[in-house]
Amino acid sequence: MHLLLVTILPSLLLVIYFVKSDKFREPTSSIIKIFSYGILITIPAYIANTYLGDFYAKLNISENLSASFLSAAPVEEGLKFFILYYVVYKMKEFNEPIDGMVYGVTV
Repeated sequence: MHLLLVTILPSLLLVIYFVKSDKFREPTSSIIKIFSYGILITIPAYIANTYLGDFYAKLNISENLSASFLSAAPVEEGLKFFILYYVVYKMKEFNEPIDGMVYGVTV
């Protein structure tokens, strides 16, 4: 239980900081919605990372290299970009430059 708290707490503190530092605060429902999408994309990220890890193992590419740079980063950042571009960018609440930081950190 403590490990879960240690894992989640930094993310929550960052979200709280960025939400509170926004001059024109975002609606709580929007923040919760985007945070939920961020949680949901962990499922396809896990599947894609597992598949790519197996694929790179067949090519005899180092597990450290494939896990760090060739699968995790493109997959996870790509999924975050997908949420930001196809969901956040179309929201009416997304109306200031700092909103990109707020929602980016949230997802």
